[in-house]
Amino acid sequence: MDKVSTSLAVEHLTGYGVHTIPKDVRATEEVLKSSLDNIWNDLKAKLQTETVCVKPARDGCSTGVARLCCPKDLEVYADALRRKFQHLPANCMSRAHGVIEIPVPPPQSLIFEPFIETDEIIISNKSMNGSARHLVWKGENEWLEVTVGVIGKHGEMHS
Repeated sequence: MDKVSTSLAVEHLTGYGVHTIPKDVRATEEVLKSSLDNIWNDLKAKLQTETVCVKPARDGCSTGVARLCCPKDLEVYADALRRKFQHLPANCMSRAHGVIEIPVPPPQSLIFEPFIETDEIIISNKSMNGSARHLVWKGENEWLEVTVGVIGKHGEMHS
């Protein structure tokens, strides 16, 4: 799945309340050869954020997705790509996290986005006003994370 193409494909839906996160796409090779301090400062300025999310550009799963809070985190991530690690151990960056699977071989390009806190949504089976199922959502954040799974035969699925 090409995350950048997907984002561009839904860009025209902004008027209907469908928004995408600003992105900065960089060749992995460029990141590995450049000054990571300069890249970090450039990302913070371009994305107007203090915390960055990095992910492989053409991978539809959570492999390689990491929260970066400082230049040292970017250095740890870049080193894992350079050395073709299969994963980063839990809590090896500045903020607590679980094991981060790293794609091998490294992706051709990386997407950098502002890290955005999302609300948790729960589908509850507890009765509420006679309704058997309902959504429980605090509504504290503007953003929701939605994952969609599609099952079907290759070439026969349409949207």
